[in-house]
Order: sequence, then C-alpha cells, then structure tokens
Amino acid sequence: MNKQARIDALVADWSTNPRWKGIERPYTAEEVVNLSGSYKIEYTIAKLGAERLWTKLNSQDWVAGAWCFNR
Repeated sequence: MNKQARIDALVADWSTNPRWKGIERPYTAEEVVNLSGSYKIEYTIAKLGAERLWTKLNSQDWVAGAWCFNR
C-alpha cells in the first residue's frame, strides 16, 4: 500500500468507524503516516481479543472483563 493509500485509509477509518466517534486529533492522517515506520507490525492475538471485546461492549448490556481473558 503506497503512502497516499495509507493516508486515505486512515482518514476513511477515522470518519466512518464508530470507535473513533467524538475523538478530536491535533494532527493529520498525513502526519501519522509520516511518523510511522515502513513495516506494519500486527499483533494478531491481541487484535482479535480487542475486536471481540469491542463487539461485546457495543452489543451487550453487561460484559464481564475477566470472562474475556479466561476464555
């Protein structure tokens, strides 16, 4: 993915993903991309756990945090 595509993807994510609703940033997507490294590091297990927790937090009235880590 080239630099402009990364910037466009970040701008799109910030504007459409409900996770970022209400977040104000004193920096631009271009600044973020310029400061990030050339390699994208993925932490697959952490990402999957975070996505699972986020889904539960937004779809259930009550979520036991310890339950998420014991499973």
